[in-house]
Amino acid sequence: AYAALSQGEAALAEHRYKKAIRFDPLDGRLRVSAAEVYLMQGKETEAFEMLDTAEDLSPDDPVSYLIRAKIAHRRGDTAEAARSYERVITLAPYKDLEAVSGLFNVHAETGETTRAISVGMAALERFPKEAFSSFLWVDPNKEKILAEREMLEKAIQKLRSTQL
Repeated sequence: AYAALSQGEAALAEHRYKKAIRFDPLDGRLRVSAAEVYLMQGKETEAFEMLDTAEDLSPDDPVSYLIRAKIAHRRGDTAEAARSYERVITLAPYKDLEAVSGLFNVHAETGETTRAISVGMAALERFPKEAFSSFLWVDPNKEKILAEREMLEKAIQKLRSTQL
């Protein structure tokens, strides 16, 4: 399935994931990957169904909730998006800032600026600037996380300036 995806063959990848799921129906991660393939093809309903099962099988996998949050946010279901982003942050508070940025945006878009700023500030405290220069923190995504942190910091400043 991965090879098919790398060659841009989403339909073939979907077929291969379905086959893999038949062989290992209890593997939640396979279902999350299948949901991603459905999304690539614009099949949001199928993706949601696959995520439902994945979350039943692997309730502590933050990736499924992140995908769910993005779909819900895109659909305008801010309550579902917020719940899913919050679940990701609970499950993986030090993974990255993608879910934090998503939750920040949901709160900002719904007029909950104080809540948005609170979410953003808590994340900035979890990811202090000094940590990025430490040789003790080894993470291949460190630069990406730093860029996300800087964007979040700017978004907080901008939101604060609109409150004045």
